Amino acid sequence: MDLVSMTQYQQDFTAQFELTFNSSRSSSNACTSDVAALVLWFDVEFSERFCKECPVTLSTSPLSEVTHWAQAVLPLPQAVRLQHHGDKLACRLSMARSRSKHRTLDMSLEYGVSSSSSSGDAQAAPKQMAVYTMDVSGGDG
Repeated sequence: MDLVSMTQYQQDFTAQFELTFNSSRSSSNACTSDVAALVLWFDVEFSERFCKECPVTLSTSPLSEVTHWAQAVLPLPQAVRLQHHGDKLACRLSMARSRSKHRTLDMSLEYGVSSSSSSGDAQAAPKQMAVYTMDVSGGDG
């Protein structure tokens, strides 16, 4: 999103993404992983377009230098098991400003596992859904 030219209505969005399970074990040694939560973060570029002297990227990634911003953790109602190398957790995340609280985000997460069985056939699991509310006001309403 271009923060300079976007409208207030463009703050609400939906994004689809997949997370692929990359087992470090050989196919003969089964390895599973349980996903109990997703972590969200953002990057903001203060590019040469507006900061010619010192372009910089503000990142809230857990792999970046710590800032006063933080990540958002979305715990899943029930852990999802990935059992095979190449299994995918397919997700659709929607975010919208709350209609009742200006500085609150309403989020919904739809997710499901596409399993890569040993026969190579992809098997889609039923979708699950979780709903979250995140207050970004710092507690002052």
